[in-house]
Amino acid sequence: MKADIAIIGDRFMLPSAFEAAIRRKCGNALAIRSHQTPWPDVAMQHGYAEPGMDGLKEYHGRADEVVAQVGDAAIVVTQLAPFSAGVMNRLPNLRMIAASRGGPVNIDTAAARRRNILVVNTPGRNASAVAEFTLGAILAQTRLITRGHEALRRGEWRGDLYRADLTGEELCEMTVGVVGYGHIGTKVVRILKAFGCKTLVCDPYVPISLDDVEDGVEQVALRRILAESDVVTLHARVTAETRGFIGAE
Repeated sequence: MKADIAIIGDRFMLPSAFEAAIRRKCGNALAIRSHQTPWPDVAMQHGYAEPGMDGLKEYHGRADEVVAQVGDAAIVVTQLAPFSAGVMNRLPNLRMIAASRGGPVNIDTAAARRRNILVVNTPGRNASAVAEFTLGAILAQTRLITRGHEALRRGEWRGDLYRADLTGEELCEMTVGVVGYGHIGTKVVRILKAFGCKTLVCDPYVPISLDDVEDGVEQVALRRILAESDVVTLHARVTAETRGFIGAE
């Protein structure tokens, strides 16, 4: 069956959700072909480990499966399907790839440009979810929530976790360092304000907002964040500059 748009979703970004959104905007005249992969129940792959997938960082699916699902469609909507140079070479009708993720790391964007294939992505799509998870992780660690929860699951009451030398300071008494002030980092800073902690931000490319300055947030160098913070949360994109920048030293 000929398709105008091919959708390759998964068990998190459902193909049905993509199709419903497209039809709300474009009506029912479009021919849409949909496919669902088993991520996240099945792990992602990495381009450096797969022959023919160099140029991709992480993705889910096999080249032959993608080519079969896309077929003659001019537009693809996906989250994780791999589009290497080799895959795109096998899809002569393809004109556009829409990736529902902050960074299209499952697409060889340089190869797409050479083939005049438009690639669009959705910066900040998951920013709120990641920011909330970040605060949950901070609270779980600083308040020993995970340790106490796991003990209760074993039928053990850890009353000792309430000792002053173990409970430590409350978040309002701590300094939190936020590395990266993009879509996620800015939301983390906004949520941290409610806890009353001292917040330090490091991002050499983006100045903090006037509201953050007025609320006492400071923009500092990474060295100061590492020296003064009780908690450091990393939200910088992986690039040649940031790869490995937090290490043993």
